[in-house]
Amino acid sequence: MNLTKLIEVARCAHIAPSLKWLGLFLSVLLLSFSIGLADATAATKRAEFNHNRTGFVLSGAHANADCASCHTKGIFKGTPKSCESCHISNGRASSSAKPSQHIPTNEKCETCHRSSSWVPASFNHVKVVAGSCATCHNNTNVRGKSPQHIQTSTSCDSCHQTSAWLPAKGFDHKGVVGNCASCHNGSRALGKSSKHIPTTAACETCHKSTTSFTGAKFTHPSGVTGCASCHNGSSALGKSSKHIPTTAACETCHKSTTSFTGAKFTHPAGVTGCASCHNGSTAIGKSSNHVQTTAACESCHKSTTSFAGAKFTHPSGVKDCASCHNGATATGKSGSHIQTTAACETCHKSTTSFTGAKFTHPAGVTGCASCHNGSTAIGKSSNHVQTTAACESCHKSTTSFAGAKFTHPSGVKDCASCHNGATATGKSGSHIQTTAACETCHKSTTSFTGAKYIHPSGITGCASCHNGSTAIGKSSNHVQTTAACESCHKSTTSFAGAKFTHPSGVTGCASCHNGSTAIGKSSNHVQTTAACESCHKSTTSFAGAKFTHPAGVTGCASCHNGATATGKSGSHIQTTAACETCHKSTTSFTGAKYIHPAGITGCASCHNGSTAIGKSSNHVQTTAACETCHKSTSTFAGAKYTHPAGVTGCATCHNGATAPGKPGSHIQTTAACETCHKSTSTFAGAKYTHPAGVTGCATCHNGATAPGKPGNHIQTTAACETCHKSTSTFAGAKYIHPAGVTGCATCHNGATAPGKPGNHIQTTAACETCHKSTSTFAGATMNHTNVVAGTCSGCHNGSSATGRPSNHVPIAGLSCDVCHTSTSNFGSTTKPNHSLLAGMTCRGCHGANYSGVESKSHNSPKDCNASGCHNTSTFDK
Repeated sequence: MNLTKLIEVARCAHIAPSLKWLGLFLSVLLLSFSIGLADATAATKRAEFNHNRTGFVLSGAHANADCASCHTKGIFKGTPKSCESCHISNGRASSSAKPSQHIPTNEKCETCHRSSSWVPASFNHVKVVAGSCATCHNNTNVRGKSPQHIQTSTSCDSCHQTSAWLPAKGFDHKGVVGNCASCHNGSRALGKSSKHIPTTAACETCHKSTTSFTGAKFTHPSGVTGCASCHNGSSALGKSSKHIPTTAACETCHKSTTSFTGAKFTHPAGVTGCASCHNGSTAIGKSSNHVQTTAACESCHKSTTSFAGAKFTHPSGVKDCASCHNGATATGKSGSHIQTTAACETCHKSTTSFTGAKFTHPAGVTGCASCHNGSTAIGKSSNHVQTTAACESCHKSTTSFAGAKFTHPSGVKDCASCHNGATATGKSGSHIQTTAACETCHKSTTSFTGAKYIHPSGITGCASCHNGSTAIGKSSNHVQTTAACESCHKSTTSFAGAKFTHPSGVTGCASCHNGSTAIGKSSNHVQTTAACESCHKSTTSFAGAKFTHPAGVTGCASCHNGATATGKSGSHIQTTAACETCHKSTTSFTGAKYIHPAGITGCASCHNGSTAIGKSSNHVQTTAACETCHKSTSTFAGAKYTHPAGVTGCATCHNGATAPGKPGSHIQTTAACETCHKSTSTFAGAKYTHPAGVTGCATCHNGATAPGKPGNHIQTTAACETCHKSTSTFAGAKYIHPAGVTGCATCHNGATAPGKPGNHIQTTAACETCHKSTSTFAGATMNHTNVVAGTCSGCHNGSSATGRPSNHVPIAGLSCDVCHTSTSNFGSTTKPNHSLLAGMTCRGCHGANYSGVESKSHNSPKDCNASGCHNTSTFDK
């Protein structure tokens, strides 16, 4: 009798109660036996079964999945093989069903997802349904249009391709008639390039085509200047390759703003490189009869207005001079030239002058007089020492006749026998009159200088010699006195330092100081008949005398009229007011102040630099009346110059002398001020346009000339332009980490460079321990080896790191590492210790769709652990 039949018999109502209980007992016994037998058989068959034969290979996560998670209710045949049949809501793998915000696509799951892991997915835009981009690119699912995107309702794929987001193409400007800059502002759409002509005109003023910006034509205003600021070969066409090389402003020669033709070149004084133009093509070259030379034109032609009057400059070290200097091609040797067949350049070393040629005498030559006889070569001069000695006796140098020296024998006497003014030089006219022998004073036989007359100590009767004839006498401005020289001049080695001592309290000074006996009052002395000693109290110095004006004195001009006493100076303010009106002090004329009446005009009639102080040399050049700017009559400060709108040539005044020039920290540039400073009321707001591809940024961006690296900049000695590729913005630079770099956290600390994000795994390990790539931080793997037991959930909480999946077995407070014993593979688990699962029923797990839990459907009314069939260690009994 089979099991099914027994169960049916047991259930029959007409069977006796005792047999009914017996049948139920036998049913359970047979059921337990059959289940155990079936499980053993199923396990054996599964181990022997080749799943590949079904056409569905168990790869990746499917290899570890429990059979019952796919083969529900014990049915093996007919199980769906497509991903979307199981991975849907209420499906076999509902936990990994496609979410509501999934990218809309008709592609199969396996097109993007792999069996080893559901994420990350590899998405291919090629088969995206046209016009559906915005369903995902909506800034919620994935990044959508930026705030500065061109306003449009057109589908993304109208302009953007699926192979690359940029560059976008296909925008139709049709119907756009104006206000181009509202989009083309460098943010929403490309704006004017750095080399665009500086202008505030609307784009559409010049650019007439909405499909191409080319073909725009600029109308130059009449009398425009500063042409080269645009016509530099970058912003606009510059000078052609065959243009005359010049740094002159375009408008200097090109007077027409509609045509560049008809210009006439004025050569600047001192111009060089003439042949670069005067080559017979760009400008007229050398004529056919010109001296044959490769020298630069300007070497000879010194006039920039006329080529006449040129002088040929011989190159240094030129040879074979006589091939030209033969009296036909060029001037030859003159009739008075030394007879020689030597080449010109042997003696004439200068290529700019034929003079100064020097004959090189061979060393140790003798018989000089055979040539130096006044005929063949220069002989002895008329003032030569009379001697019959051979020249070479004294003249030892064969390169110079100078420096010959007569050697006097030591202790020679009777010098005057030769030094008589005929045989040799005698005493000069200024020599002290004496009949003493030369050698009495002149002790040196090699030099006549240094002779000194020694006056004997305590000598008297000086005037017997110092009478102006025998020796120098008193000078014309000497104090008139008949006293002996030695009365005052105490030094016999110096006449200086003599001093007249006035007796203390002396009076009657004027009896001597009358301008005859002694110096009297100077011509500019205060007119007074008072005795000298009334004011001059010192008998050793006339200085320091002071006239005391009585307090409250008036009528100053009666004395201070320029005759009696000093009057007004030539630079004094022109006024007929009494001196005391302004000069309140009777002890000092300084401190007087002129009070200008309020609202006074015609300032320049006085302030002309003569009547009163005029404009200083560094005053702004202007013909405007002083009062136009200087509103205060008590101070000239605070005047403000109003620049007319559109003024140019700022640097003619702002040169640091006439008006303040560029400060020391200003960007180094030769561009005109007005090129950047557009406001005539303030210099602020100027913006420097860096030329494309500029290098050497740090020469200006050094923190002084221009802002340097901020304090939080990455520490590096690399040139700015190595990373910052844009000359209009410093943003977007990307730092390239060298391979194998360590100490990442020294920069990636959240200040110098971004640090760990808030959801980063909590760790004190160095960045490079996990992040092995220096170009991306992705792909790091965490080494769990040293994780403290029982702390897994501190990170694996679904925020810091991946937490338990939604279909995980309830752990009732157990630590992850109770089951997950491997620190490198979380999929490899040991069977949990069910004895720790207090208060839980077996069917609480083995009847639900938990990952890794085998579920069986039994008809036993008891829970597994109370059935007497299963235990928590072997599950089988």
